[in-house]
Amino acid sequence: MDFISLLNSALTFAVVMVLFLLFDRVAKTNRFKNRSWKFWAGLFGIYMVITYVLRMIDYI
Repeated sequence: MDFISLLNSALTFAVVMVLFLLFDRVAKTNRFKNRSWKFWAGLFGIYMVITYVLRMIDYI
């Protein structure tokens, strides 16, 4: 996985998180507000692994 695709995944993740936060604000549940940075880092790591595996499957 090169730097460009890594950056692309990070940008996609950021867009998805912004959409989640907007949805959360509209729903007024505030599930994501009191999460620590470790939660977000873990979520991002899981997302990166999933996208990497999907890309590997796609390349094969």
